[in-house]
Amino acid sequence: MFADAASSLVAQAVQSGPPMPLAFDDNIPLFVFNLFAMPATTFLGAIMMGKQARV
Repeated sequence: MFADAASSLVAQAVQSGPPMPLAFDDNIPLFVFNLFAMPATTFLGAIMMGKQARV
């Protein structure tokens, strides 16, 4: 009744889809940089918005 994961429609779509982004394709330094840079810039932007809102 249920198809196994290897033959599911979603698994086939992922397999035939575009390749993974460079950051997740065995490029550990870029992956770690992305883990640092994205939250840091988001937090910095929130701080800057808060400072402008108080003025």
